[in-house]
Amino acid sequence: MLLFIRTVGILGAIACAAMLVLLQAWPKEFERSAIGFAKKQITSEVKDRYPGLGSGKVAEGVNRLREALGQRQKATQEEAEGPLPDFIAEVISAYCGCNDPAKKQARADAIRAGLMAQAAELGVAQNQLTDFIKGKYDKIIGALKTDLTIFLATNLIAFAAVFAVSFVRREHRGLVVIPGFLLLISAAIASWFYIAEQDWFYTIVFQNYYGWGYAVVIGLIFGLLLDIIVNRARVCLNIASSLPGGIVPGC
Repeated sequence: MLLFIRTVGILGAIACAAMLVLLQAWPKEFERSAIGFAKKQITSEVKDRYPGLGSGKVAEGVNRLREALGQRQKATQEEAEGPLPDFIAEVISAYCGCNDPAKKQARADAIRAGLMAQAAELGVAQNQLTDFIKGKYDKIIGALKTDLTIFLATNLIAFAAVFAVSFVRREHRGLVVIPGFLLLISAAIASWFYIAEQDWFYTIVFQNYYGWGYAVVIGLIFGLLLDIIVNRARVCLNIASSLPGGIVPGC
């Protein structure tokens, strides 16, 4: 087990460090690859939404998609500015039995703010697609590069930490083998979600990257696994017991 942890830790750290160096040392190569990847993701989505378009009319499909997002943004703004938030707040207050006007207004304001935030996201997507049509990739590629740097740096630290703890003194190794192994699993699970489970079209167009949240994801997975394996899930059970019964039904 110790040899496995040490081997995977050093190989993972070397791989992440090498990719970080390539990302920073050869930015033009990265930009070409990233532009190709962004084009592939966006044109694939456009072709799915507009299957009648040929390969030579992808820009037309992208423009239609941008216009559709613009219509959704306008409709969302109109909903936010109209009576819908007040109506929803009224329904929620009636359901909860709370008729305090200040609380009703606070609910309506929160709903209105949420709709406006959604409209702002749609505006960001429109701008991204406009830049894509015009061949302006700086913002798109810059955000993707930053997110990949955080992803690789976080994994590098995780793998390096696993490799480092494998060299603790023999009498303490029993205390670090299981946490080290769980950290490897955490990095593998988080990387799988990042690479395979992310909808890259929406990530690129809406600029909805993990950012430093990726490090938080690894930490949460590691903490969860550590609690379950080492602590017999005491923390998880305490959290679950404090949740409303409708969310965590009794056995």
